[in-house]
Amino acid sequence: MMKKTYRVLKPGGVCYFAAGNRIQLIEPHYNLPFLSMLPLSAANAYLRLAGKGKVYYEKHLSFWELKRLVRKFACVDFTRKIIEEPSRYHAGYLLPSGSMKKWFAKLFVRHVYQFFRATICLLKKVIL
Repeated sequence: MMKKTYRVLKPGGVCYFAAGNRIQLIEPHYNLPFLSMLPLSAANAYLRLAGKGKVYYEKHLSFWELKRLVRKFACVDFTRKIIEEPSRYHAGYLLPSGSMKKWFAKLFVRHVYQFFRATICLLKKVIL
């Protein structure tokens, strides 16, 4: 998909890119701890035991795998900016002002960014 995206963008073209991180405590689609970190067979068994499905279809990549995936693009990462100023990016409902959730998100994204739940960025096609 990334090769095709790069191919169809004209030089200087921009693409919105958002992806979940494989290394996250709570998997957002099923709301189960550690699900995305498990090998596929264990994740499928975990889903069945939790009564939330039979097959785990998500294919999250780690932070480092995501970085490798977009290496041909100039990447403008908005993740930190959105967490620092959620209302500016119309994300105030996710991180309400003064909430513990916002406080923890800001702390977490500053100190252990590579383990943050998601990456949100703009990819720009550059000709090398």
